[in-house]
Amino acid sequence: MTYYKEEYDRNIERVESKQGRYMKAKRQSTVEPPDSYRDRHSYSIYGFKKDQYYRATAS
Repeated sequence: MTYYKEEYDRNIERVESKQGRYMKAKRQSTVEPPDSYRDRHSYSIYGFKKDQYYRATAS
């Protein structure tokens, strides 16, 4: 037994509810944005060329 048994049970009930399952699916399907400028432009050859252009003109 634990002091927090009621809280555990309440949280389990909340997570297993219809809305809890919906929110779990929503969290797992969310994608983080790229961390840096380079990550945004390195997905294809066009992004690579654009990145090279910006680096050359920034100097």
